[in-house]
This record gives sequence, structure tokens and C-alpha cells, in this order.
Amino acid sequence: HLFSLSAPHADFFKMELSGPPLVCLLNAILSFGCSTCILIATWPFKGLMMSWFFPRYKYTWTSHIMMTWFDVGCIGLFSANVFALLRYSVDKNGEEPYEIIYVLNAVMQGLWGLHNLHQWIIILRGKDKGTDAEWRRPYPMFLWSCFGACGTGFIRNVSCLVQGANDTVSVVTGGVRDHLFVAHLG
Repeated sequence: HLFSLSAPHADFFKMELSGPPLVCLLNAILSFGCSTCILIATWPFKGLMMSWFFPRYKYTWTSHIMMTWFDVGCIGLFSANVFALLRYSVDKNGEEPYEIIYVLNAVMQGLWGLHNLHQWIIILRGKDKGTDAEWRRPYPMFLWSCFGACGTGFIRNVSCLVQGANDTVSVVTGGVRDHLFVAHLG
């Protein structure tokens, strides 16, 4: 029934991507990017992301478990956004069903952003030096903090809660997020 032809957006490619559907698409892209990065930190890739960030780090099964816990959250957020994108229609359902999507994304991205900001502060203070958690460079944590990609998701969704979906805010935060994501790879 979920993906039946009577679904509001059965013809996905004719969907107008503005307002709440645009927000859901940008949120889904952000959570997919997060999930993909975290997947590279798990067992199938032997913790590749972890060794890229931490020069002294030795990958363990415990690391896989913790990264997988985080990835489950990213996949859940991705699923919620894709569900809303495919199932809801502003014309048919109004904007109210999207509010839970905005809250969910704002809370998750806000908490992740604050956590990553805390990690960045630890890096800047040099408290990671000489430990297994010593970072190769500080920029990835900044670019994933509340001043980076997680912050753009938080701002976009809080803005939607306060003033409704605004395509300019959505496109600007999505564009900034994409640039920040690419920048952290360098």
C-alpha cells in the first residue's frame, strides 16, 4: 500500500520540488551522505574512514559496533525523509505532516552538530595529542559541526518550523552543505 500507484507522488519525476518536498529531498541527501561516510568506517571497509582521520587509530570490532549505531540513526533519518517525500503531498495533506520531519531533522542534526563542535574544541585545545583519538587534521570535525553540514540541516529545519518551508533558505543551506562536505575530503 505504501508504494501503490495511488500514492501522492507515484510519478516521482513529475513532482514539483519546492516547499516541503524540497526540504525532504535536501534532508535525505544530507542523511545519505552521513550514512555513506559512516559506512566507510565499518567492518566491510575495515574502518577506512577511521584510519584516514586518526593516524594512530587501530580498528577494532568495538569501533564497528559504535559506528554502526551511528549509521542506524543516519539510515533512520534518511528513511523518514524519503517516506515523507514519496508519501505526502502539500495539496493532499497540507504542511502539517511535514512538521514531524522538520522536528526530527532539527533535533538529530542539532545534536550531532553540537557533539562534533565539542570534538572540534577538544582538537583545537590539543587534548587529543598523543592519544588514539588524535586527529590528523581538525577541519572535518569543524565541517561536520553546528557550523558545518549538521548546522545547515539544523537551520533549514528550524526555519521551516518557524516560518514554513522557504525555497531560498533550502537551496542556500543545501548548497553550503554540499560545499562543506566536499571541503572536508581535502
